Amino acid sequence: MKTKKIQKPFSLDAWKNGAKVETRDGRSVRILCTDMRGEYDIVGLAEQDGCEVVLTWLANGRYLHPSLSPKGDERDLVIVEEIEEPERWSEDEDAMGEGWYFDGDSVIRSSAQEFLNDDYNSKFFATEKQAKSARAMARISQLMAHDERYGGVVTDEEWKNGNIKKYVIQRKLCNLERSCYCWTYYFLAFHTPEQCNLFLKENERLVKDYLMID
Repeated sequence: MKTKKIQKPFSLDAWKNGAKVETRDGRSVRILCTDMRGEYDIVGLAEQDGCEVVLTWLANGRYLHPSLSPKGDERDLVIVEEIEEPERWSEDEDAMGEGWYFDGDSVIRSSAQEFLNDDYNSKFFATEKQAKSARAMARISQLMAHDERYGGVVTDEEWKNGNIKKYVIQRKLCNLERSCYCWTYYFLAFHTPEQCNLFLKENERLVKDYLMID
């Protein structure tokens, strides 16, 4: 379990009960006394450039009087606590499980015991359906780029122009739908409705795989 440090407002009672103290900018502090005569009654040693310097604070831990520094100062005292922070799954190098991928022959395969957070295994998808979607996206990208009957890929410059209509294939619930948009980006976008209709007619199964429709 990892821990992280949090800072809380300073209190003498917390320090007397063993709480760790540091400056707001994270320097360690050793409090020497809390009853020096005068307004600044806390005296301590604060780390600075590998050495220690003597500093004084008000009873509430402020380094400067509020009238001089209304928002506080980086040398103010704070209480430090270490709290446990659950480890994120993505940070667990030993996380193992099943992954789905498509091999060099574009065959969808599964593997039951893989280190899923290893960069080498970044090809794995959580489900077979997602792996099929990725395979379909790769195939669609090639068709749209190289089959001139589909009009070519809608470029970034065209997407930046809200006056240009784009004819898209999208998923509504579990059905395919063709629509026209000017601003909202879609991967399956075409320059004319005829190109859009032709692509869907010739590649409906591929489109359904990409949009994860059974």
